[in-house]
Amino acid sequence: MKLTKNEKKENKLLNRTELIYEIQTDGPTIKKETLVDEIAKLEKKDKEQIVIVIIKQVFGKTKCYATVYIYDSKEKVLKRQKKKKEEIKK
Repeated sequence: MKLTKNEKKENKLLNRTELIYEIQTDGPTIKKETLVDEIAKLEKKDKEQIVIVIIKQVFGKTKCYATVYIYDSKEKVLKRQKKKKEEIKK
């Protein structure tokens, strides 16, 4: 797996950095947990601060793109992320 950072944008209002990565793989689409581990190593951040928004696979190729948010702190992640349907129903 090879990660290449294509775009980086600081979003001061939402206390996060928005990144777009190009991922070259040898097999199927990468799992979110594996991607979070790799980005945490590259960016030297805690795994709990990283949120994978979407991973898009390019049809017929071993290339995909991931949109990633890295928040300033764990509290900001919890505040900004949507609640799951199960949590809303309770």
